[in-house]
Amino acid sequence: ELGNLTKLVELDLSSNRLTGPIPPELARLRLLQTLLMDDNTFTGCIEAELPEIWVETTGLKRCEPAE
Repeated sequence: ELGNLTKLVELDLSSNRLTGPIPPELARLRLLQTLLMDDNTFTGCIEAELPEIWVETTGLKRCEPAE
């Protein structure tokens, strides 16, 4: 469902006690400019196709490409 919000420009997931990996559907949100995710316990890394600005602003790590 989240990946269908293609016109979304801001997403604030802060302070929701969310856990687990970042949903890969976020990669379909091409117009998303702001992604706030603080005060959650996401694990893992961000998939490579996500914009670099999300890596910088969320503090999460980008996944290493598989060899």
